Amino acid sequence: MIIISCLLQGFLFQEYFDKYKFDYPTTQVLFMACGSGIAPIAAAIESNMLSLKQTSYNSLYQRLGVLYIGARDSSYLPLRDRYEDWESRGVTVVPVLSRPESDWKGRTGYIQEALRADGVKTPRNSGALLCGQR
Repeated sequence: MIIISCLLQGFLFQEYFDKYKFDYPTTQVLFMACGSGIAPIAAAIESNMLSLKQTSYNSLYQRLGVLYIGARDSSYLPLRDRYEDWESRGVTVVPVLSRPESDWKGRTGYIQEALRADGVKTPRNSGALLCGQR
């Protein structure tokens, strides 16, 4: 699995995701963000540079994504008005709340726990973009 974190120089994903560098094409992108970390993740999704919902020259499968977005409660979930657009672009949005309201029906805990519970179906064909607190 390729893991790219957002540091001072931004996401350098194209070299890793778009080339046949590691013998396996990247067909699944895992996005993990909390707090203000959603801003660069949103830019990566909306830029179309990830070629989501497309096949590449080295893969028969479309590249799709899963976004684990963490917040304290639903009032802290950022950019909720964009989730539907992101889903149409090929990104499944999984909000995870650490202190959910009593009527919350979604995932609870922390984003790393949600990913651990879901697992990564094909690690060799997966890449990850992470941004948030250390």
